[in-house]
Amino acid sequence: MGCASSNAEIGNEKEAHKFDEPFNSNKTKPSKKTEQKEPESEQKKSKKNGESISKKLHEKSESGNESALSKSTVPNNFDASRVAHRTRWKTALTKLKERKKRGTCGSKKLKNTVKQAISVQEPLDHPEYQILCGNVNTECPSTAKVVRIFTSSTFTDTKNERNTLMETTYPRLKQFCQKHGYEFQVVDMRWGIREEATDDHMVLELCMKELELCQKLSTGPNFVSLLSHKYGYRLFPRQILLSEFDLLLQNVPEGEDKKLLQKWFLKDDNVVPPSYVLQSISTHIPDFLSSDSKKRNNAKNIWSTESEKMREALEEASQVLNPKDAQKYIMSVTEAELREGLLNEKKVEKCCLWVKREIKDIENQTNSEVLSKYIDCTGTEEKWTKSRALMKNLRDEYMIKKLPKNNILEYDVEWSENGIDPKMNEKHRAYLTKFSNDLEAKLTSMIDDAFREKSKAKINHPVFTEVLQHVQFCQSKCQDFYGRSATLKKIQDYIKSDNVRVLVVHGKSGCGKTSILAMAAKQCWKWLGGKATIVFRFLGTTPRSSEIRPLLGSLTHQINKVHRQISLLPDSMKELTAVFHKSLKLATKEQPLVLILDSLDQLDVSDGAHQLAWIPRKLPPNVKLVVSTLPESMYEILPKLKTIVADKTNFLSVPVLPDSDVTVIVDKWLLSRQRALTSSQRTKLLASFQRCPLPLFLKLSFDEASLWKSYSPESITVLQTTVRESILHMFTKIETLHGNTLVSRALGYLTISQSGLTEAELEDILSCDDDVLNDVYMYWTPPVRRLPPLLVVRLKTDLSQYLVDRGGDGARVMYWYHRQFIEAARSRYCKDPKINRMLHESLANFFSGTWSGQKKPYTAKGQNGTADRHVVPQPLHLGQSYNLRKIKNLPYHRIKANELSLLKTECLGSFEFLIAKLHATSLRLLLDDYIGARKAFPEDKELELISDALELSQDALMSDANQLAPQLLGRLQGFKDVEGFLKQCELLSVPYLYPDRSLLIQPGGQLIHCLAGHGQGEIQSLDITENGKTCVTCGKDDTVKFWDVAKGRLIRSIDGIGSGMLDAVICANEKVILLFSAEKIQAINFDSGTLKYTINHGDYSSKCVAGPNKSLLATCMENRIKLYDTNTGNFLQEIAHSNTLVNFDGLACGSTNYIALGDSSDRYFCTLDLKKKQFSKRVCWPAREDDDDDDDDDGCMEALTISNDEKFLYISTVNDNLDIFRIKTLKLLKSLKGESNGYASTNFYTTKDSKFIHFAKGCEVAFWDLEKEFLSLMMKHPVMVRDVKTADWRYFITISDDTVVRIWDTTIKRSAGRPIESQLFYGNCSIMGHLNPLKDSNYLVTRVTLTDDEDDVSLVVYDVEKKSIVRKLSLKSDQSVMSVWPLDQKSVIISTQSRKLKILDLDTLAVQKTFQGMSCKSNDMLVLLNGGKEVAVPTKGQKHLKIYDVASGICIKKIDCSESCGSTKIDRLEANSSGTIVVVLKTEELDEDEYGTSESAFIYKSETSAMSVLKKDDLSSSSEYIVNGIFEMTKDGSLLFFTVAATPEGGDPERECVDFVVSWDTRKDKKHLEFIDLAYHANYQTGDNSKGLGVGVDTIEILDDEKLISAHDDFLIRVWDIQSGALLHHLEGHHTTPDMYVSENSPYFVSQGSCFEDNAFRLWDKKMFNCIAAYNHECQIEQLCWSTDGLSVIGGQSYPIDFIMWSLYEKGINKSSPTDKMAIVLEGTVEKTGIEIESDDVYEESDDLDTDSDSSDDSEDE
Repeated sequence: MGCASSNAEIGNEKEAHKFDEPFNSNKTKPSKKTEQKEPESEQKKSKKNGESISKKLHEKSESGNESALSKSTVPNNFDASRVAHRTRWKTALTKLKERKKRGTCGSKKLKNTVKQAISVQEPLDHPEYQILCGNVNTECPSTAKVVRIFTSSTFTDTKNERNTLMETTYPRLKQFCQKHGYEFQVVDMRWGIREEATDDHMVLELCMKELELCQKLSTGPNFVSLLSHKYGYRLFPRQILLSEFDLLLQNVPEGEDKKLLQKWFLKDDNVVPPSYVLQSISTHIPDFLSSDSKKRNNAKNIWSTESEKMREALEEASQVLNPKDAQKYIMSVTEAELREGLLNEKKVEKCCLWVKREIKDIENQTNSEVLSKYIDCTGTEEKWTKSRALMKNLRDEYMIKKLPKNNILEYDVEWSENGIDPKMNEKHRAYLTKFSNDLEAKLTSMIDDAFREKSKAKINHPVFTEVLQHVQFCQSKCQDFYGRSATLKKIQDYIKSDNVRVLVVHGKSGCGKTSILAMAAKQCWKWLGGKATIVFRFLGTTPRSSEIRPLLGSLTHQINKVHRQISLLPDSMKELTAVFHKSLKLATKEQPLVLILDSLDQLDVSDGAHQLAWIPRKLPPNVKLVVSTLPESMYEILPKLKTIVADKTNFLSVPVLPDSDVTVIVDKWLLSRQRALTSSQRTKLLASFQRCPLPLFLKLSFDEASLWKSYSPESITVLQTTVRESILHMFTKIETLHGNTLVSRALGYLTISQSGLTEAELEDILSCDDDVLNDVYMYWTPPVRRLPPLLVVRLKTDLSQYLVDRGGDGARVMYWYHRQFIEAARSRYCKDPKINRMLHESLANFFSGTWSGQKKPYTAKGQNGTADRHVVPQPLHLGQSYNLRKIKNLPYHRIKANELSLLKTECLGSFEFLIAKLHATSLRLLLDDYIGARKAFPEDKELELISDALELSQDALMSDANQLAPQLLGRLQGFKDVEGFLKQCELLSVPYLYPDRSLLIQPGGQLIHCLAGHGQGEIQSLDITENGKTCVTCGKDDTVKFWDVAKGRLIRSIDGIGSGMLDAVICANEKVILLFSAEKIQAINFDSGTLKYTINHGDYSSKCVAGPNKSLLATCMENRIKLYDTNTGNFLQEIAHSNTLVNFDGLACGSTNYIALGDSSDRYFCTLDLKKKQFSKRVCWPAREDDDDDDDDDGCMEALTISNDEKFLYISTVNDNLDIFRIKTLKLLKSLKGESNGYASTNFYTTKDSKFIHFAKGCEVAFWDLEKEFLSLMMKHPVMVRDVKTADWRYFITISDDTVVRIWDTTIKRSAGRPIESQLFYGNCSIMGHLNPLKDSNYLVTRVTLTDDEDDVSLVVYDVEKKSIVRKLSLKSDQSVMSVWPLDQKSVIISTQSRKLKILDLDTLAVQKTFQGMSCKSNDMLVLLNGGKEVAVPTKGQKHLKIYDVASGICIKKIDCSESCGSTKIDRLEANSSGTIVVVLKTEELDEDEYGTSESAFIYKSETSAMSVLKKDDLSSSSEYIVNGIFEMTKDGSLLFFTVAATPEGGDPERECVDFVVSWDTRKDKKHLEFIDLAYHANYQTGDNSKGLGVGVDTIEILDDEKLISAHDDFLIRVWDIQSGALLHHLEGHHTTPDMYVSENSPYFVSQGSCFEDNAFRLWDKKMFNCIAAYNHECQIEQLCWSTDGLSVIGGQSYPIDFIMWSLYEKGINKSSPTDKMAIVLEGTVEKTGIEIESDDVYEESDDLDTDSDSSDDSEDE
């Protein structure tokens, strides 16, 4: 369960501890002698027990997980001292962990040992540490999560094996890798090569490149050989050095062979060194690419003949070369692959496999066409004999000796007349099956071993992986970088300066910003002498650099790691920013920090990334920050940076490349590619740059020119004139080379995708595109209807310079690296709406898994068929993680494909999909899907309802995604359009709580958005722009948030402004937001959020803004007003009222020309004319100067406002009576009578036409119609409304006592949309006491008030099963029931206003018995003794204890409680469940709002009548007092749990007094244990604790005989072991101190937030302490209790009164349903008014043992 909110976006912290092991690849295991069994880590425990706080401290700690750290192994190159350090570290961590388990802090010595050990880590010159420090010159290992296997074989003899692999083995391996988060790729260069692809003779070179890439990237195996008996085709080089070719040609006899060589090879001086180059086949044989099959086959035969002659001639002539140089003219393509992939591989046992198939007696078979497919036997005997000899030598002398036996899969196969013939030969079929299974098993084993090995390596750590990816990207950008020395010099000067502001590099798209910053990152290492930390990110190129949260997390981790610091990453954006800023301060003069962030415009806008609040306004010492961005205002970045950085010298515009740089760059590029240009070609290239002086254009032009040959005619050495034309020209060439259909579809899919595609995805998608396959298979039909992998490989290779591997939904996807390519590709491949729809449909089908395991129909060559395309499945879950690629992409493409039905069944109407997306991503992304869907399908009611329900459920779903089912069920019940969807919701496999009646607001009403995002603490203030498009809120979470009103979206959030914000006001023509706190006024820029000025004003009484466009700020003190300019903060003038008795300590409001002010008594007011700068006379309101009744609230001003036309001043009372004054004369014009019920806000607002006033009133919004003089109420809220604003009278924005911003659309006529009203009691009524379940029944009894008079109380009995009131006893004020205690199934004990105890029969509502004497004044303390036969209560003087016999009602005993307590009174009375132990706590003061405190406690044992006194010092030597209100005891009374205010052991008594729990052993009469979280207490005392958190106890409950739970001032629930005092768990989830409810009959306990802003309760498992379920309600739940069977939770709602029962559901089954129905005890319904008053209610009996004086008297005891 995810009841506690978490942000998985910051990174995979579960593996974070591995990052703290020393950087060393050679690890040794500890010896058996020293190896210790590791204690179970806290991290593992948190998984087991759901410890959210433990997760925060350990899982989110990059190096803070002590148990994980203790597992670090000692590298074998460490000296003895380092090993000793590590041993001490390990021991210290173990001890520290054990102490933390017990809830105690480790000693300073222990902590210092850990700290010292952390500092002893990897050598500073270790390559991996150098990478972390940003040394770009370090060689980087691969981080790709891919298994990439090169399949090497000859073509004809392994056809069946390769087909089997493609059909069965590889698809299964692909699924296996996918489950582990890896891609599986196969490179088979023998399958699907087009004629166009062989025309340029690049197959061998491409083959070697792909093989090298497999070796570099693959995790585990990378090479599989199917070499059998055939040596294979022998090629000759495409390019031969000039000297070598001349030597060879000299040794070729004159004749046809020599002429052929001279014909096909031409000298190219543009190759460096000059070489002879083989011409493309179509140069001399144009029909080779003909669409006419006859012409094409004839051309192929011609080329085959001529090429064989040239090969033989070159092989013969190569005898003049040394053997190594001659080898390339002799060996086959297959041997070249084997030498590179297997024979030269150092780790063959981990990377290589050989399927060694032996065909029996094959060499003795007669030569035939069939035999030639399996062994060399064509041509002359000398030729094939030599091929067989080369084959034997390769197998016997190299492969068998090189490979371990375990890496060779051997098979003996019999020859048949058709060779390997699985169709006709059963043995061959069996062989292929065994071969497939064996190879799959072996590869799976090798891959699995590699996965495990890689998971242990630091290179697999998400932070190091992230750093490595950016280092590799930087290296690639620097590889071809030249010039820009002037720009780099400016960056160098900045880095070496004392500048404390960010440096901004900006320039238009294509100007070279990224390359400049990459080179700057590389040069920084040199500039700073190799003693610096260079941290750089190229934003948008990886998943963790695309959004601000994971970006800041990875930056912080890297910096902290370099400095050996622990990283604890918080959830909130504000706190994460603070932690990031703190990490910057680790930089020192000896090791400065340079942070380089390229392309800020590439950041996702979420979390206010583009608002740049996370960028430090002033950098710490020794820190430099360089950023780059596009200049366009549409990206918001550069304008925002200009508001942050005032100095223009900190902005560096990328200049046009100077000609001198262009010349140098071209020369360097040519040198790196070993190319040259003729003088005319060079001139042409340089001249083209003058027409379009962009580095991107130069690069594109150079890429074209570098392909020119020295002999290329002028007609083909042509360059384009713009970037767009150059890109389109490149596309044309690619289409010619690879085929128009393949290229247009491949690039169309890539471009139209959301963020790119992986290579495997593109291959699968194209394999399902029959237009592509029909084009590819025009001349050849493959065994598997799937795209040959080589085609995608070749296409990507040819586009490699223009594609980038970037982050996309947790995968490495390829996408265009530059916007220019995106725009060009869209214009070429994605401009036709029909084609776009088809592309989107194909992408959607892929991400939905439509054709996975299904045969897809096709039509080819006039015939219909079906075929399995072997594409990967697309489940929602991939192992323990989610399939983010599907979750994020499927809805988008279904919407774009206009497939409504599939969109709903697969995505937005699928509950399984919705909850997966909520868990995997965020509610915001899910809502964005619905926005797109509703825009595309505006008439679909189901999408509308689900979308609206999600909008209303934001608060609940942002805290716990598993509330999706109860939230949607509660809001959508009764809507026929979603009946099928709701059935899915009911079948949720995760347990969820659901009430027995509707509690949640339903969609379709005026409430359209419930915006959550302010986190902990209520929202303090609200304001709105004049156009009504944007509203601004500030909250106790110390953030200012901007919301789009119409869309209901968070625009941005500003953190770090400071704490204590009380009000936020938009002013200065909407350029400034004023933030008011008790100490100061801060002004921030509306657009950027940067601080403009601060006014430290001291204690002002009131304030307001006024003047034109709210240009003036007025602060009031005594009889003076100070005016400030809201735009600049400049003080303007002070104006004093002539009457010194005036004290402007009341209300204040402003308009353009006036300020209206009330005084401190709220009885007088005046106005200030801003033009004249004059006060009016002081006016008494109402007119009663001599009225001294200060308590008459009806006569006090509650609100005032000025009409928009400035003609009238409106003043209201608390009862909403409205007085209207003419503002110039202050003459009362009329008074309007309001309503007396409900509390009204002090904020009143008039409409622009001055016809209406609106304001917050109670739980609604009130409207005064000034023309009709009518007051109405609208917009019912679940809690009290704080403020309401509107600008257009359509959209109203409200804030209330919770954390939700609500937006209402008043144009919607249906004002309903709220839950079914209570069927019990309406109006201003509330529950007055606890909910008391009656024993073994379905009833609960409680007190309620049905009127505004709190003394008018009724007693009601509620039948939980029937959901109705079955008993109601209405009482007058003098008969009011003060307290209720259940006695048995049918009776209760009540205490009345007349201070009498009575037994009430609930069946008849008649008094059965009245107890002797009077109860104490508080009348609310009573405990049952001896199984309910006796009761104990305080005496009427509240100083002693008296015991009644229940049967007779007679006081049978009085217990003296006066020892050492003076005149104190009993404040708390508790007994154990069996009534054998009674604890009495007394206090001198009883405060209504606080718990009383005691110096001592009395313990009475009813069985022995023994009384003992427990002093506060007995509980703790430093105890100040016992907290009376927080006390519990075990069931048998053997242990008592007191809460004391004391100083923890070793603490500072002056500042560390805290409430904590102490247990007392009643059997031994001695202190048992202390229960205090010292680790957290120390952290709160010494760390940053602006929120005032602490470990002080608020409530405690006994969970069972072994465990105690406590709720604290840091909003955590702590679980303790009763017998040892060990702290077992921290339970997180609430953001106010929770109340807790325990039932011994239930396997769960419940916690509920104590304030409205935490309107959730949570169900916790008593054994595992997981949060089983949570429920956010939208009503005022006053009390919770358990049903007597412990299966359901019952809540009491006030305003109106109702009782709700929540049950636990799972998979549609009510798990709370009782197995046995309880007996009906109370028949029918009974209502009664009043109870009889016996004579002894008034007169005290003479024989009463209670002789105390009345508790209402102050006299001593008699």
